[in-house]
Amino acid sequence: MKKYVLILAILNLVSSCKKTSENEGSENHSKEGIISTEENAASVEAEKTSEEISELIQINTPKEGAVIKSPLQLSGKAKGYWFFEADAPVKLLDENGNLLAKTYIKATDDWMTRNWVNFEGNLEFEVRSQKSGYLVFERANPSGLEENENQYKFPVRFIQQD
Repeated sequence: MKKYVLILAILNLVSSCKKTSENEGSENHSKEGIISTEENAASVEAEKTSEEISELIQINTPKEGAVIKSPLQLSGKAKGYWFFEADAPVKLLDENGNLLAKTYIKATDDWMTRNWVNFEGNLEFEVRSQKSGYLVFERANPSGLEENENQYKFPVRFIQQD
């Protein structure tokens, strides 16, 4: 009886090895469950672009389209990974994309979390003839890697100062 079971087991093993070998040689071999590096990168990129900026950073002051003057108080909240060493850069651009000023927002709570962290900042700037521009909150990116870049950019208008 033991010989019979052993022979059946060997025949079963040989049969399954032969089927696997035939499938590997087939041009129509299914790669189900195998993800290439390119497919994985595309999946990660799609996930990154589908992530709404409002799920990463929310600005309390100033609001989008606000009329602003210097010094400008900045406040809001962002996910902890928006910061590095509790800071993240902010830029003020004119309507042509020229840099008017740059500063950093500072986390007011523990930033080493995936949760929301409050922040504050102060931006001093000078405008001459510019009427509008953009406030750009950038994610801290000490690595310099493009895949870690992210920003929230919205329009603002300037109070004309004499």
